[in-house]
Amino acid sequence: MKLSKYFYKKINYLLFGMGLLSVNAISGTKIDKLEVKEQLAVFTTLEQKLITGAGCMASTNINKWALNLTCQQGRDFYSLLLVAISSSAKVSISSENDCEGTDNYEIVGSMTWFNGFDYPS
Repeated sequence: MKLSKYFYKKINYLLFGMGLLSVNAISGTKIDKLEVKEQLAVFTTLEQKLITGAGCMASTNINKWALNLTCQQGRDFYSLLLVAISSSAKVSISSENDCEGTDNYEIVGSMTWFNGFDYPS
């Protein structure tokens, strides 16, 4: 499947913007599991969040995040998530500090994709 230049341009702008605005709740982890439940994508990270998370989040969901697939931002994050999973890349995630409509999962506020290369210092 060949992806369009528009898709790559959109992802680059999204990554750049998220990198500038991101305050990470979890830094550099891989995705362990992805499940789509109706209009909600729930994914599990290999590492737990660095902070306790939103107060509305259930304690059993400490390493789980949600994306609302009914809005454009959720669909954009979902696309980025699929790229990260397919390339075994790490992602950095920050919280929206909200769980509305997610069955007590924390909603992703921003996500940054890492290419997986370790650059020498």
